[in-house]
Amino acid sequence: MSRPAIIVAGESFATKKALQERIRVILHGATLRQRLAETEFRFRLDVLQRHPHAEQKVGCGVEAIFVRVNPQYSATRGFWLRRFDGSETDFSYLECLNPTSHAARFTRACRSAIEDQILGFKDRQTWPIDCPFT
Repeated sequence: MSRPAIIVAGESFATKKALQERIRVILHGATLRQRLAETEFRFRLDVLQRHPHAEQKVGCGVEAIFVRVNPQYSATRGFWLRRFDGSETDFSYLECLNPTSHAARFTRACRSAIEDQILGFKDRQTWPIDCPFT
C-alpha cells in the first residue's frame, strides 16, 4: 500500500524527506534578510500551517517571510516571519514536519534550566576525573 502524497502549495511530495529537501533549497538559496519571492512565500506559508503553534506564529497575519541567521546559534540559518503589525518571530520548518513531543520539550526545558550549574561544575573539575567507585 503506497502512502498518500504530501501536497504543499500545489506541489506534491512522495515523502517528508522530499518536502524537507525542497524547504532546505529555499532556506539555503535565499539572500539573508531579503523577503522571499511570492512563490517561496506561499510555499513556506503553507508549510507553516503544519506548525503545532501556527495560529500563535501567524498572529494578525504574515506580511513577509525571510531567512536570517539565528542570534542564538550564529552559524544557523532560519526562517523568520514579519506580521502585519511589524512584530517578528522565527519558526522551525522541522517543527512543521515533525512536531516535538511534550515530553521532549519538558526534558529540553529542564536541561536548559540547569545548564549554568552543569557548566560551572565541569569548569571546577580537574581532568581527567577519577571515578570514586572504580
